[in-house]
Amino acid sequence: MFFDTEQGPFPCAYGLMECGRLHSRTSEEIEHNDFSIGFETLDRELFDPEPCYDKLSECGIKWARIQSGWSRTEKSQGSYDFGWQDRIVGQLISHGIRPWMSLTFGNILYSPEAKHPSAVGSPPICCGPEAISAWERFVAAVVRRYRDRIPFFEIWNEPDNPLFWGPGKPEAKEYTDLARITSAVIRREAPEAKIIGGAFSGRSEYITKCLEYGLGSFCDILSFHTYGMQPEYCLCSEVKALKARIRKHAPHLQLWHGESGCPSESRDHFDEWLKLYHCDREVQAKWLARKIVTTFRAGIRFFSYYHASDLTCKPYIDGRGIPTKVGRCGLLHAPGAVPKPSWHVMKHFCSLFDAELKFDAFHFQIGNDNVNDPILESNPEFYTNILADSFTRSGYPFYVYYYPGDLQRNQILRSAIGNSFTAISDQGAAISEPVLADPCTGKIFRFQDFQIRSGILLLKSIPVTDYPLIITDLNALDLDKR
Repeated sequence: MFFDTEQGPFPCAYGLMECGRLHSRTSEEIEHNDFSIGFETLDRELFDPEPCYDKLSECGIKWARIQSGWSRTEKSQGSYDFGWQDRIVGQLISHGIRPWMSLTFGNILYSPEAKHPSAVGSPPICCGPEAISAWERFVAAVVRRYRDRIPFFEIWNEPDNPLFWGPGKPEAKEYTDLARITSAVIRREAPEAKIIGGAFSGRSEYITKCLEYGLGSFCDILSFHTYGMQPEYCLCSEVKALKARIRKHAPHLQLWHGESGCPSESRDHFDEWLKLYHCDREVQAKWLARKIVTTFRAGIRFFSYYHASDLTCKPYIDGRGIPTKVGRCGLLHAPGAVPKPSWHVMKHFCSLFDAELKFDAFHFQIGNDNVNDPILESNPEFYTNILADSFTRSGYPFYVYYYPGDLQRNQILRSAIGNSFTAISDQGAAISEPVLADPCTGKIFRFQDFQIRSGILLLKSIPVTDYPLIITDLNALDLDKR
Protein backbone atom coordinates (compact mmCIF):
# COMPACT_ATOMS: atom_id res chain seq x y z
CA MET A 1 0.00 0.00 0.00
CA PHE A 2 1.22 3.50 -0.83
CA PHE A 3 1.09 6.25 1.77
CA ASP A 4 -2.17 8.20 1.98
CA THR A 5 -3.59 10.40 4.73
CA GLU A 6 -7.18 9.80 3.67
CA GLN A 7 -7.41 6.03 3.48
CA GLY A 8 -5.81 2.81 4.62
CA PRO A 9 -4.09 2.15 7.94
CA PHE A 10 -2.13 5.39 8.17
CA PRO A 11 -3.25 7.52 11.11
CA CYS A 12 -3.80 11.24 10.86
CA ALA A 13 -1.38 11.92 13.71
CA TYR A 14 1.38 13.04 11.39
CA GLY A 15 -0.05 16.53 11.02
CA LEU A 16 0.16 16.25 7.25
CA MET A 17 -2.08 17.87 4.70
CA GLU A 18 -1.89 17.17 0.98
CA CYS A 19 -0.91 20.40 -0.77
CA GLY A 20 -0.18 19.39 -4.35
CA ARG A 21 1.53 17.00 -6.70
CA LEU A 22 4.99 16.84 -8.19
CA HIS A 23 5.30 18.47 -11.57
CA SER A 24 6.78 16.04 -14.08
CA ARG A 25 8.55 17.08 -17.23
CA THR A 26 9.01 15.32 -20.54
CA SER A 27 12.32 14.15 -21.96
CA GLU A 28 12.38 17.19 -24.23
CA GLU A 29 11.72 19.57 -21.31
CA ILE A 30 14.35 18.13 -18.96
CA GLU A 31 17.78 19.49 -19.79
CA HIS A 32 19.68 16.64 -18.17
CA ASN A 33 19.29 13.62 -15.95
CA ASP A 34 21.09 10.29 -15.78
CA PHE A 35 18.13 7.94 -16.11
CA SER A 36 18.17 5.39 -18.90
CA ILE A 37 15.66 2.81 -20.07
CA GLY A 38 16.38 -0.60 -21.52
CA PHE A 39 15.39 -0.79 -25.18
CA GLU A 40 17.23 -4.04 -25.75
CA THR A 41 16.12 -7.28 -27.49
CA LEU A 42 14.92 -5.63 -30.70
CA ASP A 43 17.62 -7.63 -32.44
CA ARG A 44 15.27 -10.56 -31.65
CA GLU A 45 12.09 -8.47 -32.10
CA LEU A 46 10.76 -9.35 -28.65
CA PHE A 47 8.57 -6.24 -28.23
CA ASP A 48 6.86 -3.61 -30.35
CA PRO A 49 8.71 -0.30 -29.91
CA GLU A 50 6.23 1.93 -31.74
CA PRO A 51 3.69 2.53 -28.93
CA CYS A 52 6.49 3.08 -26.39
CA TYR A 53 8.12 6.28 -27.60
CA ASP A 54 5.45 8.77 -26.52
CA LYS A 55 5.12 7.19 -23.08
CA LEU A 56 8.87 7.13 -22.48
CA SER A 57 9.18 10.77 -23.49
CA GLU A 58 6.31 11.69 -21.17
CA CYS A 59 8.19 9.86 -18.42
CA GLY A 60 11.20 12.18 -18.71
CA ILE A 61 13.86 9.55 -19.40
CA LYS A 62 16.90 11.01 -21.17
CA TRP A 63 18.76 7.86 -22.28
CA ALA A 64 17.96 4.49 -23.84
CA ARG A 65 20.19 1.44 -24.15
CA ILE A 66 19.86 -0.22 -27.55
CA GLN A 67 21.66 -3.22 -29.04
CA SER A 68 23.58 -3.31 -32.30
CA GLY A 69 21.78 -6.37 -33.68
CA TRP A 70 24.47 -7.78 -35.96
CA SER A 71 22.38 -10.84 -36.81
CA ARG A 72 19.39 -8.71 -37.82
CA THR A 73 21.50 -6.24 -39.81
CA GLU A 74 23.81 -8.54 -41.77
CA LYS A 75 21.76 -11.43 -43.14
CA SER A 76 24.03 -12.01 -46.10
CA GLN A 77 27.77 -11.61 -45.89
CA GLY A 78 28.95 -8.05 -46.43
CA SER A 79 25.45 -6.58 -46.85
CA TYR A 80 24.06 -4.38 -44.06
CA ASP A 81 20.44 -3.32 -43.68
CA PHE A 82 20.24 -0.63 -40.97
CA GLY A 83 16.66 0.35 -41.74
CA TRP A 84 15.21 -1.15 -38.54
CA GLN A 85 17.92 0.49 -36.41
CA ASP A 86 17.53 3.85 -38.16
CA ARG A 87 13.86 3.93 -37.16
CA ILE A 88 14.69 3.22 -33.50
CA VAL A 89 17.47 5.80 -33.28
CA GLY A 90 15.41 8.42 -35.11
CA GLN A 91 12.32 7.92 -32.98
CA LEU A 92 14.22 8.06 -29.70
CA ILE A 93 16.07 11.26 -30.61
CA SER A 94 12.92 12.93 -31.91
CA HIS A 95 11.32 12.24 -28.51
CA GLY A 96 14.19 13.83 -26.56
CA ILE A 97 15.89 10.54 -25.65
CA ARG A 98 19.57 9.88 -26.45
CA PRO A 99 20.44 6.31 -27.42
CA TRP A 100 23.58 4.55 -26.27
CA MET A 101 24.49 1.32 -28.03
CA SER A 102 25.63 -2.03 -26.74
CA LEU A 103 27.73 -3.62 -29.47
CA THR A 104 26.76 -7.14 -28.65
CA PHE A 105 25.96 -10.65 -29.81
CA GLY A 106 27.17 -12.57 -32.78
CA ASN A 107 26.06 -13.49 -36.27
CA ILE A 108 25.04 -16.96 -37.39
CA LEU A 109 26.89 -16.40 -40.68
CA TYR A 110 30.19 -16.43 -38.81
CA SER A 111 29.20 -18.44 -35.72
CA PRO A 112 27.96 -21.78 -37.07
CA GLU A 113 27.94 -23.26 -33.55
CA ALA A 114 25.43 -20.66 -32.31
CA LYS A 115 22.33 -22.30 -30.88
CA HIS A 116 19.89 -19.79 -32.37
CA PRO A 117 19.79 -17.63 -35.53
CA SER A 118 20.17 -14.51 -33.37
CA ALA A 119 23.58 -15.81 -32.21
CA VAL A 120 23.06 -14.46 -28.70
CA GLY A 121 26.13 -15.21 -26.64
CA SER A 122 28.42 -16.02 -29.58
CA PRO A 123 31.32 -13.56 -29.33
CA PRO A 124 33.47 -13.42 -32.48
CA ILE A 125 36.62 -13.75 -30.38
CA CYS A 126 35.56 -17.37 -29.77
CA CYS A 127 34.68 -18.13 -33.40
CA GLY A 128 37.92 -17.70 -35.31
CA PRO A 129 39.70 -15.14 -37.50
CA GLU A 130 36.92 -14.85 -40.10
CA ALA A 131 34.38 -13.97 -37.42
CA ILE A 132 36.74 -11.41 -35.87
CA SER A 133 37.33 -9.70 -39.22
CA ALA A 134 33.58 -9.64 -39.96
CA TRP A 135 32.96 -8.19 -36.50
CA GLU A 136 35.48 -5.42 -37.09
CA ARG A 137 33.81 -4.55 -40.39
CA PHE A 138 30.36 -4.50 -38.79
CA VAL A 139 31.47 -2.39 -35.82
CA ALA A 140 33.13 0.08 -38.20
CA ALA A 141 29.93 0.33 -40.25
CA VAL A 142 27.58 0.80 -37.29
CA VAL A 143 29.81 3.30 -35.46
CA ARG A 144 30.41 5.30 -38.62
CA ARG A 145 26.66 5.43 -39.30
CA TYR A 146 25.60 6.60 -35.83
CA ARG A 147 28.64 8.46 -34.47
CA ASP A 148 26.89 11.83 -34.81
CA ARG A 149 23.84 10.60 -32.89
CA ILE A 150 25.16 8.06 -30.38
CA PRO A 151 27.83 9.31 -27.95
CA PHE A 152 28.42 6.04 -26.03
CA PHE A 153 29.25 2.56 -27.33
CA GLU A 154 29.34 -0.44 -25.00
CA ILE A 155 31.32 -3.60 -25.74
CA TRP A 156 29.23 -6.75 -25.33
CA ASN A 157 26.65 -7.70 -22.70
CA GLU A 158 27.47 -9.65 -19.53
CA PRO A 159 30.63 -11.39 -20.81
CA ASP A 160 30.98 -13.06 -17.40
CA ASN A 161 27.58 -14.75 -17.77
CA PRO A 162 27.55 -18.17 -19.53
CA LEU A 163 24.15 -17.29 -21.00
CA PHE A 164 25.84 -14.58 -23.10
CA TRP A 165 29.27 -16.06 -23.79
CA GLY A 166 30.24 -19.23 -25.59
CA PRO A 167 31.08 -21.76 -26.71
CA GLY A 168 33.07 -22.49 -23.61
CA LYS A 169 33.14 -20.79 -20.24
CA PRO A 170 33.53 -17.02 -19.88
CA GLU A 171 37.19 -16.06 -19.83
CA ALA A 172 38.40 -12.62 -18.73
CA LYS A 173 41.32 -12.71 -21.17
CA GLU A 174 39.01 -13.41 -24.11
CA TYR A 175 36.71 -10.55 -23.21
CA THR A 176 39.63 -8.16 -22.73
CA ASP A 177 40.92 -9.14 -26.17
CA LEU A 178 37.47 -8.48 -27.65
CA ALA A 179 37.43 -5.07 -25.94
CA ARG A 180 40.89 -4.28 -27.34
CA ILE A 181 39.87 -5.18 -30.90
CA THR A 182 36.50 -3.41 -30.71
CA SER A 183 37.76 -0.25 -29.02
CA ALA A 184 40.40 0.23 -31.71
CA VAL A 185 37.67 0.32 -34.34
CA ILE A 186 35.52 2.71 -32.31
CA ARG A 187 38.44 5.08 -31.68
CA ARG A 188 39.25 5.11 -35.37
CA GLU A 189 35.69 5.75 -36.57
CA ALA A 190 34.46 7.99 -33.73
CA PRO A 191 37.34 9.56 -31.77
CA GLU A 192 34.96 11.65 -29.64
CA ALA A 193 32.79 8.71 -28.57
CA LYS A 194 33.02 7.28 -25.07
CA ILE A 195 33.53 3.54 -24.73
CA ILE A 196 31.82 1.45 -22.06
CA GLY A 197 33.39 -1.79 -20.94
CA GLY A 198 32.12 -4.54 -18.74
CA ALA A 199 28.34 -4.76 -18.57
CA PHE A 200 29.25 -7.33 -15.95
CA SER A 201 26.55 -9.44 -14.32
CA GLY A 202 28.68 -10.23 -11.28
CA ARG A 203 31.29 -8.56 -9.14
CA SER A 204 33.64 -11.50 -8.84
CA GLU A 205 37.33 -12.00 -9.52
CA TYR A 206 36.41 -11.94 -13.23
CA ILE A 207 36.26 -8.13 -13.13
CA THR A 208 39.59 -7.88 -11.36
CA LYS A 209 41.19 -10.13 -13.97
CA CYS A 210 39.81 -8.00 -16.79
CA LEU A 211 41.28 -4.89 -15.20
CA GLU A 212 44.60 -6.67 -14.65
CA TYR A 213 44.62 -7.64 -18.34
CA GLY A 214 44.26 -3.95 -19.20
CA LEU A 215 40.53 -3.49 -19.84
CA GLY A 216 40.71 0.02 -18.44
CA SER A 217 43.02 1.17 -21.24
CA PHE A 218 40.35 0.30 -23.80
CA CYS A 219 37.36 2.13 -22.28
CA ASP A 220 36.21 5.23 -20.46
CA ILE A 221 33.34 3.80 -18.40
CA LEU A 222 32.78 0.52 -16.59
CA SER A 223 29.19 -0.75 -16.29
CA PHE A 224 27.67 -3.43 -14.11
CA HIS A 225 24.26 -5.10 -13.77
CA THR A 226 22.34 -6.11 -10.65
CA TYR A 227 19.21 -8.15 -10.09
CA GLY A 228 17.50 -9.55 -7.00
CA MET A 229 14.35 -8.87 -5.06
CA GLN A 230 16.12 -7.05 -2.21
CA PRO A 231 17.07 -3.75 -3.90
CA GLU A 232 19.75 -2.85 -1.37
CA TYR A 233 21.44 -6.24 -1.17
CA CYS A 234 25.19 -5.59 -0.97
CA LEU A 235 24.98 -2.84 -3.61
CA CYS A 236 26.78 -0.12 -1.66
CA SER A 237 29.56 -2.44 -0.49
CA GLU A 238 29.97 -3.95 -3.95
CA VAL A 239 30.19 -0.50 -5.54
CA LYS A 240 32.79 0.44 -2.95
CA ALA A 241 34.81 -2.65 -3.88
CA LEU A 242 34.47 -1.88 -7.59
CA LYS A 243 35.66 1.66 -7.07
CA ALA A 244 38.68 0.37 -5.14
CA ARG A 245 39.62 -1.91 -8.04
CA ILE A 246 39.16 0.96 -10.48
CA ARG A 247 41.39 3.24 -8.40
CA LYS A 248 44.09 0.58 -8.44
CA HIS A 249 44.01 -0.36 -12.12
CA ALA A 250 42.28 2.41 -14.09
CA PRO A 251 41.43 5.50 -12.02
CA HIS A 252 40.04 7.38 -15.03
CA LEU A 253 37.04 5.05 -15.35
CA GLN A 254 33.54 6.20 -14.49
CA LEU A 255 31.07 3.68 -13.07
CA TRP A 256 27.55 3.11 -14.45
CA HIS A 257 24.70 0.99 -13.15
CA GLY A 258 23.92 -0.26 -16.64
CA GLU A 259 21.03 -2.67 -16.09
CA SER A 260 18.65 -3.67 -13.31
CA GLY A 261 15.02 -4.72 -13.30
CA CYS A 262 12.14 -6.32 -11.46
CA PRO A 263 9.10 -8.17 -12.83
CA SER A 264 5.54 -7.14 -12.05
CA GLU A 265 4.29 -10.71 -11.68
CA SER A 266 5.42 -13.77 -9.74
CA ARG A 267 4.81 -16.48 -12.32
CA ASP A 268 4.72 -17.24 -16.04
CA HIS A 269 7.67 -15.12 -17.13
CA PHE A 270 11.35 -15.82 -17.70
CA ASP A 271 12.50 -14.03 -14.53
CA GLU A 272 11.16 -16.77 -12.27
CA TRP A 273 14.83 -17.51 -11.49
CA LEU A 274 14.62 -14.56 -9.07
CA LYS A 275 12.78 -16.93 -6.65
CA LEU A 276 9.67 -14.80 -6.49
CA TYR A 277 6.83 -15.74 -4.20
CA HIS A 278 4.66 -12.61 -4.11
CA CYS A 279 5.47 -10.01 -6.74
CA ASP A 280 3.00 -7.61 -8.30
CA ARG A 281 2.89 -4.17 -9.84
CA GLU A 282 3.03 -2.35 -6.53
CA VAL A 283 6.06 -4.39 -5.45
CA GLN A 284 7.75 -3.55 -8.77
CA ALA A 285 7.08 0.17 -8.24
CA LYS A 286 8.46 0.18 -4.69
CA TRP A 287 11.44 -1.93 -5.78
CA LEU A 288 12.30 0.60 -8.48
CA ALA A 289 12.13 3.53 -6.06
CA ARG A 290 14.42 1.75 -3.61
CA LYS A 291 16.87 0.64 -6.30
CA ILE A 292 17.19 4.21 -7.63
CA VAL A 293 17.80 5.63 -4.17
CA THR A 294 20.30 2.87 -3.33
CA THR A 295 22.20 3.55 -6.56
CA PHE A 296 22.46 7.24 -5.70
CA ARG A 297 23.39 6.42 -2.09
CA ALA A 298 26.26 4.35 -3.50
CA GLY A 299 27.52 7.47 -5.27
CA ILE A 300 26.46 6.47 -8.80
CA ARG A 301 24.26 8.77 -10.84
CA PHE A 302 23.76 6.81 -14.07
CA PHE A 303 21.02 4.19 -13.76
CA SER A 304 19.43 2.14 -16.55
CA TYR A 305 16.25 0.22 -15.86
CA TYR A 306 15.49 -3.00 -17.69
CA HIS A 307 13.02 -2.80 -19.46
CA ALA A 308 10.83 -0.23 -21.27
CA SER A 309 8.19 -2.78 -22.21
CA ASP A 310 7.08 -6.27 -21.35
CA LEU A 311 8.59 -8.69 -23.87
CA THR A 312 5.58 -10.46 -25.32
CA CYS A 313 6.00 -10.56 -29.11
CA LYS A 314 8.22 -13.65 -28.92
CA PRO A 315 9.59 -15.82 -26.11
CA TYR A 316 12.83 -14.58 -24.57
CA ILE A 317 15.99 -16.15 -25.97
CA ASP A 318 19.48 -16.21 -24.46
CA GLY A 319 22.70 -18.00 -25.43
CA ARG A 320 21.21 -21.42 -24.81
CA GLY A 321 18.96 -20.87 -27.82
CA ILE A 322 15.97 -22.25 -25.93
CA PRO A 323 12.80 -20.12 -26.21
CA THR A 324 11.59 -19.35 -22.69
CA LYS A 325 8.61 -17.41 -21.38
CA VAL A 326 7.69 -13.78 -21.98
CA GLY A 327 9.26 -10.98 -19.95
CA ARG A 328 7.33 -8.86 -17.44
CA CYS A 329 9.93 -6.36 -16.23
CA GLY A 330 8.60 -3.51 -18.36
CA LEU A 331 7.50 -0.12 -17.10
CA LEU A 332 4.88 -0.44 -19.83
CA HIS A 333 2.46 -3.35 -20.00
CA ALA A 334 2.35 -5.10 -23.37
CA PRO A 335 0.49 -5.19 -25.59
CA GLY A 336 -0.55 -1.57 -25.72
CA ALA A 337 2.29 0.18 -23.82
CA VAL A 338 0.03 0.81 -20.82
CA PRO A 339 1.91 2.49 -17.94
CA LYS A 340 2.33 0.45 -14.78
CA PRO A 341 2.81 2.08 -11.33
CA SER A 342 6.58 1.70 -11.87
CA TRP A 343 6.31 4.03 -14.88
CA HIS A 344 4.93 6.73 -12.58
CA VAL A 345 7.79 6.13 -10.13
CA MET A 346 10.34 6.59 -12.90
CA LYS A 347 8.52 9.71 -14.10
CA HIS A 348 8.74 11.33 -10.67
CA PHE A 349 12.39 10.43 -10.14
CA CYS A 350 13.35 11.71 -13.60
CA SER A 351 12.15 15.16 -12.56
CA LEU A 352 13.26 14.99 -8.90
CA PHE A 353 16.72 13.49 -9.32
CA ASP A 354 17.76 15.71 -12.21
CA ALA A 355 20.77 17.98 -12.62
CA GLU A 356 19.56 20.04 -9.64
CA LEU A 357 20.15 17.12 -7.25
CA LYS A 358 23.56 17.17 -5.58
CA PHE A 359 25.30 14.72 -3.29
CA ASP A 360 25.55 16.30 0.15
CA ALA A 361 25.59 15.36 3.81
CA PHE A 362 23.53 16.78 6.66
CA HIS A 363 23.15 15.82 10.26
CA PHE A 364 19.68 14.44 10.94
CA GLN A 365 18.04 11.82 13.09
CA ILE A 366 14.91 9.73 12.74
CA GLY A 367 13.26 8.15 15.73
CA ASN A 368 14.99 7.12 18.91
CA ASP A 369 17.43 4.25 19.33
CA ASN A 370 16.71 3.92 23.06
CA VAL A 371 15.28 0.39 22.84
CA ASN A 372 15.15 0.17 26.66
CA ASP A 373 12.36 2.71 26.76
CA PRO A 374 9.31 0.69 27.90
CA ILE A 375 6.97 2.94 25.92
CA LEU A 376 8.79 2.15 22.71
CA GLU A 377 9.07 -1.56 23.54
CA SER A 378 5.32 -1.75 24.00
CA ASN A 379 4.62 -0.28 20.59
CA PRO A 380 5.19 -2.81 17.79
CA GLU A 381 4.66 -0.11 15.17
CA PHE A 382 7.85 1.76 16.06
CA TYR A 383 10.76 1.23 13.65
CA THR A 384 14.39 2.02 14.29
CA ASN A 385 15.90 0.08 11.37
CA ILE A 386 15.43 2.88 8.85
CA LEU A 387 17.70 3.57 5.88
CA ALA A 388 18.25 7.28 5.30
CA ASP A 389 20.50 9.62 3.37
CA SER A 390 20.67 13.26 2.37
CA PHE A 391 21.14 15.25 -0.81
CA THR A 392 20.39 18.83 -1.87
CA ARG A 393 18.08 20.08 -4.57
CA SER A 394 17.99 23.74 -5.56
CA GLY A 395 20.14 24.34 -2.49
CA TYR A 396 17.67 22.83 -0.01
CA PRO A 397 18.29 19.70 2.05
CA PHE A 398 16.68 16.58 0.62
CA TYR A 399 16.23 13.86 3.26
CA VAL A 400 15.34 10.42 1.87
CA TYR A 401 14.34 7.56 4.18
CA TYR A 402 12.42 4.26 4.33
CA TYR A 403 12.15 0.92 6.08
CA PRO A 404 14.07 -1.72 4.01
CA GLY A 405 11.68 -4.61 4.56
CA ASP A 406 10.96 -7.55 2.28
CA LEU A 407 8.69 -6.07 -0.38
CA GLN A 408 7.11 -9.43 -1.17
CA ARG A 409 5.76 -9.76 2.36
CA ASN A 410 3.29 -6.98 1.58
CA GLN A 411 3.88 -5.36 4.96
CA ILE A 412 1.59 -2.54 6.02
CA LEU A 413 3.80 -0.11 7.88
CA ARG A 414 2.59 2.37 10.41
CA SER A 415 4.56 4.87 12.42
CA ALA A 416 4.33 5.45 16.12
CA ILE A 417 4.17 9.02 17.42
CA GLY A 418 7.72 8.44 18.59
CA ASN A 419 9.13 8.37 15.06
CA SER A 420 10.32 11.95 15.24
CA PHE A 421 12.63 13.76 12.84
CA THR A 422 15.39 16.19 13.78
CA ALA A 423 17.64 17.96 11.28
CA ILE A 424 20.30 20.64 11.67
CA SER A 425 20.38 23.12 8.78
CA ASP A 426 24.01 24.19 9.05
CA GLN A 427 24.64 24.65 5.33
CA GLY A 428 22.71 25.61 2.25
CA ALA A 429 19.20 27.00 2.40
CA ALA A 430 17.34 26.27 5.63
CA ILE A 431 13.98 24.51 5.52
CA SER A 432 11.19 26.90 6.51
CA GLU A 433 8.22 25.18 4.85
CA PRO A 434 8.75 21.46 5.52
CA VAL A 435 6.93 19.03 3.25
CA LEU A 436 6.83 15.31 2.63
CA ALA A 437 7.15 14.20 -1.01
CA ASP A 438 6.11 10.73 -2.13
CA PRO A 439 7.98 9.78 -5.33
CA CYS A 440 5.74 6.75 -5.87
CA THR A 441 2.43 8.59 -5.98
CA GLY A 442 3.71 12.09 -6.73
CA LYS A 443 1.77 13.55 -3.80
CA ILE A 444 3.16 16.35 -1.64
CA PHE A 445 2.10 16.83 1.98
CA ARG A 446 2.67 19.89 4.13
CA PHE A 447 3.68 19.37 7.77
CA GLN A 448 1.32 21.25 10.09
CA ASP A 449 3.01 20.31 13.36
CA PHE A 450 6.68 21.35 13.31
CA GLN A 451 9.15 23.57 15.12
CA ILE A 452 12.29 25.36 14.03
CA ARG A 453 14.67 26.28 16.84
CA SER A 454 18.06 27.84 16.16
CA GLY A 455 18.21 26.28 12.72
CA ILE A 456 17.06 22.86 13.94
CA LEU A 457 13.95 21.41 12.32
CA LEU A 458 11.80 19.27 14.63
CA LEU A 459 8.97 17.08 13.31
CA LYS A 460 7.01 15.37 16.03
CA SER A 461 5.92 12.42 13.93
CA ILE A 462 6.69 11.18 10.44
CA PRO A 463 5.29 8.21 8.50
CA VAL A 464 7.52 5.27 7.69
CA THR A 465 6.91 3.14 4.61
CA ASP A 466 8.76 0.33 2.84
CA TYR A 467 9.68 2.66 -0.02
CA PRO A 468 11.44 6.06 -0.06
CA LEU A 469 9.77 9.22 1.19
CA ILE A 470 11.44 12.64 1.03
CA ILE A 471 11.45 15.47 3.56
CA THR A 472 12.47 18.83 2.13
CA ASP A 473 11.34 22.41 1.70
CA LEU A 474 8.36 23.24 -0.47
CA ASN A 475 10.58 25.57 -2.52
CA ALA A 476 12.86 22.69 -3.53
CA LEU A 477 10.03 21.07 -5.49
CA ASP A 478 8.25 21.86 -8.70
CA LEU A 479 4.47 21.60 -8.15
CA ASP A 480 2.00 20.70 -10.82
CA LYS A 481 -0.04 23.84 -11.46
CA ARG A 482 -2.74 22.15 -13.48
